[in-house]
Amino acid sequence: MECSRNLFCRLRGLEPLFLHHCIIIAVGGVVLTRSMKGQVSMEALKTQLKQILIHELRFEDIAPEAILDNEPLLREGLGLDSLDALQLAVAVEEEFNVQIRDDEEARDIFASIEALAGYIVKERAGGAGVN
Repeated sequence: MECSRNLFCRLRGLEPLFLHHCIIIAVGGVVLTRSMKGQVSMEALKTQLKQILIHELRFEDIAPEAILDNEPLLREGLGLDSLDALQLAVAVEEEFNVQIRDDEEARDIFASIEALAGYIVKERAGGAGVN
């Protein structure tokens, strides 16, 4: 019987690499490490968020590693405005199947990549999650 993860990878054109009890999947130059329980490491999640931010907001001149995990996203720091935050929120909701409410909590969620990753982990805690 074929592992569903292998089938998923082939359908999406990805190549899974098994390493002990992890699956490593290369996605657009990013390596996401998934445990056999389907969990993505926090570091991989933060890297993925940085790449989503760069792609969605067309910050191609910024490398993911140049964005600090605790760097403010709004106004100071990266200088995102409300339209940028909305565009990023839509992309994050679609990618991670989480709901970002449009209220004061959203300001805290978009405080930094670290805060955004923490929110995703919290929201997905009931599912496959992120560790």
